[in-house]
Amino acid sequence: MKQPNIINLFRCTERQYAESFCEKGNMKFNTPGYWIELEKEEGKGRGDLLEGVCASVHKEDIPMLAQLKDIRENICGETIDNITYLRSKDILELPSYCFFGLDVKDFSDVKGDKYGQNKYQTTVIQQYFKDFSDNTTKEVAKELPMHKQPVLVMINNPNKFFERLINYLIELGLKREEILINPVEYIDKSKGFYSLKELYPGELFLKDSSFEYQREVRVVINTKNKEILSKLSSNNNIINIGDLSDIANIEEFYYDKDMLIQKEENTLIYLLPEEKVYPLDEVEKMDLLGIAQAIISDEKDQCGYKTDEEKEALMKNIEEVLMRNYNIEILWEECIARHV
Repeated sequence: MKQPNIINLFRCTERQYAESFCEKGNMKFNTPGYWIELEKEEGKGRGDLLEGVCASVHKEDIPMLAQLKDIRENICGETIDNITYLRSKDILELPSYCFFGLDVKDFSDVKGDKYGQNKYQTTVIQQYFKDFSDNTTKEVAKELPMHKQPVLVMINNPNKFFERLINYLIELGLKREEILINPVEYIDKSKGFYSLKELYPGELFLKDSSFEYQREVRVVINTKNKEILSKLSSNNNIINIGDLSDIANIEEFYYDKDMLIQKEENTLIYLLPEEKVYPLDEVEKMDLLGIAQAIISDEKDQCGYKTDEEKEALMKNIEEVLMRNYNIEILWEECIARHV
């Protein structure tokens, strides 16, 4: 498969698991079989009845069904709405782990500011957050114990994360080629498709187009090493790859709104789910400079001002804090920040 250019990963989970992930690198692998049963029990979202399907054909196309079943061993079929879906039985128990992944190409929505500078942005729709929080509302979540409340785990350096994960799994006894990491591709599986000639288990990186908004990046352990599988199974498929707090952090959950993300060169800017207010003296230098840049671009919504008077007051306050705390002078008309 084509190598991705993933620049950010995140995952919805409970706070207790998010903290364990950041502090210990705690990861619990599930299986395709688990996700199939999950849709049967809870409905579509996290669960996927067509997980691991490698081909589909109309149920009355008997010759094609016979031909497809002969291409691979251990093929089984399931018919839904007159379409028969085929999968390999031995794919159902492969340990797998999923993230939402942002690729550079995902930032295709271009927004120009008044200075002619382009800002590339993308949106994570609200349905994604509903899927992975069992449709929990903000009001219900607030009544839950803190450790059970949904949050986001953000990984700001995917390359470093994958490097640590791969090294850990190799030390566990896996071969590098048994560790598969790729973004998922999306197709309409009900229209008939055949991916049986792809290298097994490529179908685990192929999901129905109804899930496309999830933009999944998946890690699959493709091994038949019984010793390693037994070791994983004995620990409930849980591994601890070590402290990730230098590249991962916990963010608040998006209950009732889309998540807007802008990309400016090597920086990602997130629209927060709720407004947060901090005294300017407690804001870090780079964040202050980011606010200054947003003021220069006249981004009123991001900066929180509505009138020219409010804008001028904010500019003055930022000037004072940057000078007092960091000896930095802002030249607004020249769009320059300099040490003095």
